[in-house]
Amino acid sequence: MNIPFAIEEEALSTIEEVMLKSATRAFEAVGKKKVYPRYMTKKMACEYLDISFNTLTKWINLGLPLIDIDGMNKLDKHDIDEFTQSHKI
Repeated sequence: MNIPFAIEEEALSTIEEVMLKSATRAFEAVGKKKVYPRYMTKKMACEYLDISFNTLTKWINLGLPLIDIDGMNKLDKHDIDEFTQSHKI
């Protein structure tokens, strides 16, 4: 069902301006969002999770899988996401 209504040009202009500003802010926020690689260092994982290094160490001790190849430690983003999901209450 269509209900016709009229909007004054000034009001329409204001609506368009508000919508454009809102869309611009949304796209800027998405552009600033950091993309993390599949395999992360402990430092990157802390940043990704927004936790301290000590907390990450505790989580590893609680079962968060750590990849260790010849002394180089990496965490798989998929493992991190799965671990955090499995601890939802």
